Amino acid sequence: MKIAVFAIALSGIIWGGCSNKNEPDLKLSTACLKGEKLHSAKEREGILHYNEDYQMAQISYHIPGSYDAVEIGILCEVPDELKLEYQKVIFNGDYYRYDGDELPLPAGSEPYYLNIRKIRFK
Repeated sequence: MKIAVFAIALSGIIWGGCSNKNEPDLKLSTACLKGEKLHSAKEREGILHYNEDYQMAQISYHIPGSYDAVEIGILCEVPDELKLEYQKVIFNGDYYRYDGDELPLPAGSEPYYLNIRKIRFK
């Protein structure tokens, strides 16, 4: 019995200590989020892109069933782990009203601030 308890405890330590390189552990700032949450995303597939000129990261999500409607989720803070170009991701998060500078976005795009709760690289 003692051996079984020890084996279970040891396996929990081993598996609990492993990190998944596809799912970074991020502590992101929420400083730019103002007002109430507009809507949420759960297990959405998007494209993460870091724009060097604007020093911002965004996740583009194409709205299914539409021709060109895209939600652009702009992150408040850009940690080095997210300074990637055109990386497919699966994410959970909350969208807030964007009130920053005007951005050069394609037609059909709607900018939001995005508070990422979970993200993994695809």
